[in-house]
Amino acid sequence: MFPEELYILSRGIFGKLPSNLPEVRLLCEGDYQSILKSEAAKCILHLEDGQSISISSYKDVIYKNVKDFLDNSPNQDDQQKRLFQVLCFGISCLELFIQNNWTGPGSDIKPSDILPSCWTPEEKHDVKPYKYHLPFPQLKEVKKFTTESLNQEDATIYSLCTHPEFMLLASYILVESSTAWSSLESLDWWSLRCLWFHQKILDDRCPLLYEKIMERRDKMIKKTDLLSKEESGYLPLLFHLECIHVCQYYYHFQEAEVHLSTAKKLAGLEVDLTGALGKRTRFQTEDRAQLFLKVERTEGSGSGFQEDPIPGLPKDLQLDDDTILNHINFKDTGIDEIPKLSGIEQALIISLCLEHKRKCPKDALLNEELAPFVVSVLRQPQYWSIQTQALAVRCQLEKEKRRTVERAMMQMQTLVDGFHDKTCPTNHRMKFIYAANLPPRWAMEKELAGLFISLGSTSAALEVFHRLQLWEDVVECYKRLEKPEKAIRIIQEQLAEKETVLMWCLLGDVTRKKEHYETAWELSNHKSARAQRSLGMYYLREKDYDKCIESMEKSLDRNFLQYGAWFTLGFAALEAKRYETAAKAYRKCVTIEIDNFEAWNNLGHVSIKLNQKDKAFTAFKEALKCNYENWKVWENYLVISVQVGQFSEAIRAYQRMIDLKDKFVDEEILGILARVVSENIPDCTGKPGSEFKDKVAKLFGHLTSKVTNNAKVWELYAQVHGNCQSTDEQTTSKALHFLQNSHRLLTQGKEWFKDETQIKEILQLTQRLSEGYINYSSIVSSTSEAIQSLSSAKLMLKGIIAKCKQSSENLPEIWEAFQSEIADLEERLKSVQELITEKRGLT
Repeated sequence: MFPEELYILSRGIFGKLPSNLPEVRLLCEGDYQSILKSEAAKCILHLEDGQSISISSYKDVIYKNVKDFLDNSPNQDDQQKRLFQVLCFGISCLELFIQNNWTGPGSDIKPSDILPSCWTPEEKHDVKPYKYHLPFPQLKEVKKFTTESLNQEDATIYSLCTHPEFMLLASYILVESSTAWSSLESLDWWSLRCLWFHQKILDDRCPLLYEKIMERRDKMIKKTDLLSKEESGYLPLLFHLECIHVCQYYYHFQEAEVHLSTAKKLAGLEVDLTGALGKRTRFQTEDRAQLFLKVERTEGSGSGFQEDPIPGLPKDLQLDDDTILNHINFKDTGIDEIPKLSGIEQALIISLCLEHKRKCPKDALLNEELAPFVVSVLRQPQYWSIQTQALAVRCQLEKEKRRTVERAMMQMQTLVDGFHDKTCPTNHRMKFIYAANLPPRWAMEKELAGLFISLGSTSAALEVFHRLQLWEDVVECYKRLEKPEKAIRIIQEQLAEKETVLMWCLLGDVTRKKEHYETAWELSNHKSARAQRSLGMYYLREKDYDKCIESMEKSLDRNFLQYGAWFTLGFAALEAKRYETAAKAYRKCVTIEIDNFEAWNNLGHVSIKLNQKDKAFTAFKEALKCNYENWKVWENYLVISVQVGQFSEAIRAYQRMIDLKDKFVDEEILGILARVVSENIPDCTGKPGSEFKDKVAKLFGHLTSKVTNNAKVWELYAQVHGNCQSTDEQTTSKALHFLQNSHRLLTQGKEWFKDETQIKEILQLTQRLSEGYINYSSIVSSTSEAIQSLSSAKLMLKGIIAKCKQSSENLPEIWEAFQSEIADLEERLKSVQELITEKRGLT
């Protein structure tokens, strides 16, 4: 933490930086031990001599101690000093917890060093360092109480979390002692930070913490003075970066975008992906377009501090590949240079990278677009937290590529090992830790195990998961190894040690027996969202949709922050034809995760079932914003656009379908669009259908350039151009040409004269085509062209009539019904011959 940051965050206590207080120096140097052993800390934590209370009552003692400590000040200046000391105590507890579980290395000070002696071992006992290998019942009671206090509703803290007592003490001071902190403007920010790290050690999103976090965020936003750049320097930017992570985690993606946009504005950075020629591989002879990040400052901008690299920063491993270069070699040297960035600006660029990753479809190009963000940060190593996060993001990008997955694994191993490396000072590791949003150390090790699996070493991954006691992942590994019996044995061993909801649910997952989920439900006293969610998934597999709905609703009543449960509820309700329930579930899905195309797509289907076609149109349109490349969504959008009269959108959707599926043909939709033009059917806004002629004609032109052998398409193309009934020579000529193509394709079929449906279609088209020839001959300016048109009609009619008569003799049972149509064609032939004679008499 920088001194300036500490001052701003303690505003309301002092008018200027209280540099004369030792806590300022100690906190900024990361010397939390000295603060926690100070006289002020002893006043906060002490018990009266001889007093012995249960650990569950200790919170009230701390509240009283804090109040007495502040109230017993001899004057206002001393009270402000004491208020700052309490603040530093709370921050020290929080950052000690972060040090032991995020940044490393482990601290020398332990909770037992500061807790009252009635719960800690006496000096005479030779005890091991306090890490839960506890020979004393009192310390076990402290651990149990701490775990139960930090567990929230159905969410439990990570079982091997180090020194959670520090988090509990931080929570007592920064979150729950608010009545004593009315003069501290930034209390809500510190409270938010404490609650956020509390959430990060839980195994699921917690509605209670969610409400507290968002409440404090909202209060901070209203403190415009504190969040003014003029007043607080780079601190407003820091606040918005922290809020981005919170909002994304709780599915508030639109609000996260607002925070990100504000952060960019405060930083004064223009960040854009662009391209330039360069080489990516060692053997590349020609320069090709490569992406890089263009970063520019607006005039007068610049946020935070810039530092030279210090010893102990995570090492950026080079890519040892015989083909791919470690860095792109651009043709124009220096084109990818960026200005010197501060740590807070680097954190912003990583946030922009992760937001780009979230919003864009997961295709082959995405990682190429994300890499330049990471490269721009890694080229300027300054801060431990930022460097670690950038390298961790790169590992995620590289783990799916054959040539880079090994570097990703080795890099992640380096990051994991770096937790115990003491080269980089603790206080440096803590700088920008709140903006970097690093995962805890066990999550980093879990990512490493995932990379082992990517390299085919499931056994190595299993060893990591087992050591970390990540039992869900252990079970998945045994499933991957096709050893379910070992998974069952592991679960049973854990259940023998202690029955938990998670273990009973995992046993149900492996054995596919619902009674284990029911046991979990009973064990939780009917409070576990996880148990009901698992039971709902069981019923879903059994296709018992009504019971699935019941279980999912119970689960969501207990924790509404479950996107998967809402989606499953929607699917089950859709299958059970309970459309109102399905609509409610999918609406919740898109509220939680507005960028999920599947939820929008399914909401569109449900809206159709409810006969809410306008809502369906909106839903499919939103789905396309989330996934522009999915042809199934485009097809849904095409159909609903036609149904609601959004003809312009229907044309656009059909054009997109051709781009995605090349030879996509939907004769029904094409027929409707052709009718819209030929019958002048207005769209939903009242716009005449004739005004869509150019767009529809362009669509058919695009389609027939790819699909040349579909007679119906050519026939409809002719309909768009007036079906040869126009008085315009050029328009009728086009329509005639399209009808000729259609007729030719139909009559090329070798067996058409044996199928009554095809016979009827060809006879009708023959009549229309002959009418087209006749109409064209009547409007064409050249007599010779008119005779040529009529001669074509004569030739066509003679051929069809001859084939019909021949078929009538061979297949009388089929052709008997078409004798009147044949007679009509013969009459039409006579008319054509008379017109030819008439035209020739004019020459």
